[in-house]
Amino acid sequence: MTFIITNLVPTASLLSSNSALHKSAASILAYMLDNVFKNSNINKTFSNCKVLSFSAASADSTNVSSICTFGNDSSPQDVNRVTVYHEFRDNTKDISTLGAYSLDNNSLYVNGYHESAPTSPPIVVTTPNLQRNPFDFNVTFIITNLVPTASLLSSNSALHKSAASILAYKLDNMFKNSNINKTFSNCKILSFRCKISNCSGINYHSWKSSKCLPPICVEPCFLTSLLVSLALIFRLCP
Repeated sequence: MTFIITNLVPTASLLSSNSALHKSAASILAYMLDNVFKNSNINKTFSNCKVLSFSAASADSTNVSSICTFGNDSSPQDVNRVTVYHEFRDNTKDISTLGAYSLDNNSLYVNGYHESAPTSPPIVVTTPNLQRNPFDFNVTFIITNLVPTASLLSSNSALHKSAASILAYKLDNMFKNSNINKTFSNCKILSFRCKISNCSGINYHSWKSSKCLPPICVEPCFLTSLLVSLALIFRLCP
């Protein structure tokens, strides 16, 4: 399966299969592709997806080559290149978005199968937003197996942006599947920092009951630990 991401610049680091950026981006995309098919109508025999390579589609766009595997008991009538194409299309908003990535809606090929995108855009009917202004919570946590390299800590680096995108996507999924998903909007990574202190206090605030729990002491952190700061954004109930 191949498709084009229009907001992923094909830098030399990304195209190099041995680079940290390549491995990180491949891991993110494989995770997102897995989610697409695990939540599809052909999930019963779906196994996993793997990114094979990245190549330049243009100066600003990257072509992704991947392989998605289904179980041996998959019926050709149930799982074939056409059904895989349609499931991917239906679970990516007509081949437009995959997590934080934007897709070229005319770029998807599944074992050579392709359908041309509509020539005219669909009519979008908008309704007034009756919600009041959103509010957010600042949250921090520690990742113990992500080394805080200079590149990761630099907000302008490709590695920082890639890791922030991955974490925001995973946090979004967590709250979208939670008991407070009705007013949840999105998560945004604010920063990465090196955490060396032995104990950190973390306050958890309940937006409904307005009650705070006492600080919690976490395990000692060392130079291989990363402190992540993020904002959780909610919409107020009308």
